[in-house]
Amino acid sequence: YSPIQAQVRFNPVPWLNLTEYAQIPWIDKNQFWEFNTYLTWTVTPNIDVTLLHSYLNHNPLEPKTNSTYLQTYFRINSNWGFSILEEYDQTTGRLGVQKYTIHRDLSSWIASLGLYENNNGGNKTTYGVELILTLKDLPKYGFPVNLSPGL
Repeated sequence: YSPIQAQVRFNPVPWLNLTEYAQIPWIDKNQFWEFNTYLTWTVTPNIDVTLLHSYLNHNPLEPKTNSTYLQTYFRINSNWGFSILEEYDQTTGRLGVQKYTIHRDLSSWIASLGLYENNNGGNKTTYGVELILTLKDLPKYGFPVNLSPGL
């Protein structure tokens, strides 16, 4: 069987939206539960702030998590941006992930270079560098085929 999944988005004005994503078991209540609530506010055309609350229960990897994320994105100009992501784990009471990323628009691609720190608890902190390449649009290819013969 598969769980019940729902996604609801409320966008009362162009600069504010609220999204709720839920995944709930419908037969066995001791199965995987997930709730993610996003609130995104476009403060100015160059600043976006997103607050996310994530609740996960009965997951085989992590039995119960309850986290709050704060992400900000700053558009420096039409080609450059900078983002900050902070995660607070309410279950353990620690600041888990801190990520700082610079973004560059390369026309068809977006390149992002980020530094992060992940506090795994028990004095175990990992540091990393990430490079992300995102394709903005698929190239447009046309086929020289006439689908209306005789025209």
